[in-house]
Amino acid sequence: MSYQEALGLLKTRVKIFSPIANRGLQKRNDDLSRVRRWGKALGHDRKTFDVIHVTGTKGKGTTCAWTQALIQSYFQSNSINAKVGRYTSPHLYTPRERIAINSVQVSENVFAKHFFQVWNTILADVNGNSESMPGFLQFMALLSAEIFNRVGVAVAVYEVHAGGRFDATNMWDDTMVCGFNTIALDHVPMLGNNVKEIARNKAGILKSGCRAFSVQQSNDARQELEAEAAQLKCDLNFVETNESLIPKDPSGKDLRPADLNNLQLAIELANAYLFSKHNGRLSSKHVAEAMHIYNLPGRAQILEETESSTRWYLDIAHNDISIPVALDWFISEVWQAGHHPRVLIFGASSAQRNTDDVVRTLVRSCIARGFTFDEIVLASHQSSLDESILFTKDVACRTMDLWKEMKVVPSFQTIEQAIKSIRHADLGYQVLITGSAHLVSSAMLAMQSQTER
Repeated sequence: MSYQEALGLLKTRVKIFSPIANRGLQKRNDDLSRVRRWGKALGHDRKTFDVIHVTGTKGKGTTCAWTQALIQSYFQSNSINAKVGRYTSPHLYTPRERIAINSVQVSENVFAKHFFQVWNTILADVNGNSESMPGFLQFMALLSAEIFNRVGVAVAVYEVHAGGRFDATNMWDDTMVCGFNTIALDHVPMLGNNVKEIARNKAGILKSGCRAFSVQQSNDARQELEAEAAQLKCDLNFVETNESLIPKDPSGKDLRPADLNNLQLAIELANAYLFSKHNGRLSSKHVAEAMHIYNLPGRAQILEETESSTRWYLDIAHNDISIPVALDWFISEVWQAGHHPRVLIFGASSAQRNTDDVVRTLVRSCIARGFTFDEIVLASHQSSLDESILFTKDVACRTMDLWKEMKVVPSFQTIEQAIKSIRHADLGYQVLITGSAHLVSSAMLAMQSQTER
């Protein structure tokens, strides 16, 4: 069976979003129970690797990538022949990106081989009823565990899809280390109506006796984490940023404040694992080397083109705490470069988020910083899961009134049209592409496709 056949079957598992309030506690428990049952059928209850589990509203994928890079750096410098797995989401080009070993996504052959092992095992468990098969995210979590088990990783760093307590990645009871990035309002229909409810959901990744670390949190979020940790007798620590261990990035620039928080949390997670399993700790040299290993496209990524003077700035920012971070990063990059035409390409796509709130935050952040764009493009784009069209013209037009304070009337284009017209003009544009992960994915695919023609 081929990789393309695996992708075809995987697309059939993309399900329509169902708010958590409409599903009920029993249904959510049943979902996770099924994942655990399927994991047991696959032998994952006898897994050979340790688990580091990370949740939060902003920065959890970045923290996972840093944690993997830090442990990998330590292994390399100490000649430890061990593999580090990483499971993150979303993907930009291919689902294989979600499953990485030593910072490299698994190959098509490895993906397909283990895909059909998982598919056939679960299909037998549900007596051939394809409608009872796992959803996309459930399946990917199970597939990652199957691959990590079979190829023999020593430790795997898992990013929660959303929430934590009922998430498919929460399939084990022996998690070694847990991490919490900033917890705020996000996925509200799915996780809860306020920060306390959302934090209570995310606190569900804690396991009896595990080590746990969190960035500084609001009082409501902190109280929920502390209550869960006390009940399970977890050692929960709130991390302060200590820049003494953190060098500049390989280009010589200081890391963004948000990235400093993510990296500091990752250092604590990696140290907890390394001390427990190898009686070791990271040095500043390990951190510096990890900066050359770290790889997570689509986050604070700059693309320059040799055939044009355009510079593209891509940053996934799909909620109202990540949008100001993306904007601050863009401003810091372009402020001293002299005035070139500055373009914003924006698109949102999730039924789980309030697009109006994200747009309001973006507009207010620009005004507060005295920053303007010369052009704003609202861009439709494709879902990286099932290729459906997201942020259509009708949806984009419903946000038009929210942009009035920007003094620039947005235009509507497909992401392919927007990139093509900017490239054709070749006016030295500085282009921020931000919003949903699907937008950034579509933009990168469009750039690649148009370059290859």
